[in-house]
Amino acid sequence: MLAEGLGLDLSGHRARNLADADLTDFDLVLGFERRHVLAAVVDAGAPIERTFTLPDFVDLLATIPGQPLQSDRVERALVRIRHAHAQRPPGFRNAPMAELRDPLGLPAAAQRETAQELDRLVAELSELLLA
Repeated sequence: MLAEGLGLDLSGHRARNLADADLTDFDLVLGFERRHVLAAVVDAGAPIERTFTLPDFVDLLATIPGQPLQSDRVERALVRIRHAHAQRPPGFRNAPMAELRDPLGLPAAAQRETAQELDRLVAELSELLLA
């Protein structure tokens, strides 16, 4: 399995239908593709101002000038999430957004590419959101 080869244990992971979820109180909801974001907002009540595709969120975080002033890491992250939403262009709901291809059902080589891109994006996310 690809995940095991990357040192990941996904045995506890299960895909779930978002229609059965309630994401209204989540501070941040990330999806790979626009359709994931739409499902989170429409089907599970995720607040649109805190719901992004992972690549789009990383891109938006990179545009926020300066360092956050809060000393608490959680509060800094919450402020940066609000700033990322404020950086979205008018009409962002219908505009193209950066996406990460969902690897479900893809050949192993494409899944590896997605895994490598995911690794890069998560490293950037950690630096931009939590540093």
